[in-house]
Amino acid sequence: MISCNLNIGRTILALIMTSGCAALLLSGSSSIAADRPEKSSQTLEEVVVTGSHIRRTDTETASPLEVLTAEQLHESGYTSIQDVLHNLTANGQGTLSQGFSGAFASGAAGIALRGLNVGATLVLIDGHRTAPYPIGDDGQRSFVDVSNLPFDAIEKVEILKDGASAIYGSDAIAGVVNIMLKKSYQGASITADGGLSSHRDGAQLHTSAIWGMGDLPSDGHNFYLSAEFRKQKEIKFNDRGGIFTQTDFTSSGGVDVTAGVQNIIVGGLPRSGTGYVTDTNGNITGFMPGCNATKFAANQCTYQDNWDEIQPPTQNTNLVGRFTQNLAADWRMTIEGGYFEGKSQQVSGPSRAFVGGFQGVPVGPGVAPTFLDPVPPTTIPSTNPSYPTGTGLSVGNLTYTFLNLGQGTITQTDAKSYRAVIDLDG
Repeated sequence: MISCNLNIGRTILALIMTSGCAALLLSGSSSIAADRPEKSSQTLEEVVVTGSHIRRTDTETASPLEVLTAEQLHESGYTSIQDVLHNLTANGQGTLSQGFSGAFASGAAGIALRGLNVGATLVLIDGHRTAPYPIGDDGQRSFVDVSNLPFDAIEKVEILKDGASAIYGSDAIAGVVNIMLKKSYQGASITADGGLSSHRDGAQLHTSAIWGMGDLPSDGHNFYLSAEFRKQKEIKFNDRGGIFTQTDFTSSGGVDVTAGVQNIIVGGLPRSGTGYVTDTNGNITGFMPGCNATKFAANQCTYQDNWDEIQPPTQNTNLVGRFTQNLAADWRMTIEGGYFEGKSQQVSGPSRAFVGGFQGVPVGPGVAPTFLDPVPPTTIPSTNPSYPTGTGLSVGNLTYTFLNLGQGTITQTDAKSYRAVIDLDG
């Protein structure tokens, strides 16, 4: 037996002994390799690697890419992909939700990574771009509606928390969300859930189903169909009360902003649910039925907001079908189609007379910010049956909120999207 000790003080002896140990190790290694039996040949299973343009780097940030698998999506307790994405820590200021009753793009849900707007976050499906929502955010920013995807058809979600504008363009400045659908599915599954708020309102109903047949490795093909229906009812401010309906803040040193009350914000000309007439100098000359000078001075000609919504009613119908066929020489063809429909309703409040006139500015992509022709104040002639008596004017400026015409302007949105993709790879 030869013992090798490398902790020898003399340099020359250390070099000699080290060389001897290296020779013995090489010799032993060759002997072991020679005695090792040869492995028997075996057939390896096919390994599918899904790639995309999304960079996977660990040097620029601590965690630039977050991957949510189908198992994690279901374990989250959510039943829609929009709820999952909205609860990401990287999704911040500028995001859009179907629960936003004042959204310009009503009925849609958008993602805004890193505190930027929805127009700076690119959403892909299987690495492909998809059609944006028909109505832009604030009328100018294009985005993809993430509420229109069947939850059961999603295999995983990749979230790139880094700018990718060099690869995808300016719509990926904030990052990229890549939603990957299932490549194949066998069997059938049906789920349904519903619920109410603690106030027994805002009812929600969700049902989904997925069915597939064909084994890709053995049959060479697979087809699956996934469908989803989701509906939620409205919740109004009046359904909650409290801070939602509070308008008088004088007890805490604030202002009473109840509609019809005179305050420092509106001066002596507040809104009115009954109506009054002023001259060209803004002096009140008469009241219509329902209010008089005495009640008006005591701030008793008021009305309440019974139309604003905490949650607007929405409805989604999503359908995705996918057929995959294995071809010769490791080639594969995939045909995918989808139909997505989102409905919503928003109430913007009753119409009002233009007391001081109005002049608007058009907005939108490629639209120069120029003033439109001014709209003059709304007037009412003395020949009108509702015109106050004793005003001394033949025509007066009208201050009136048209409560008698209903709860307000109702905007119905029905957005339909279609998607067709044919992939040939090998």
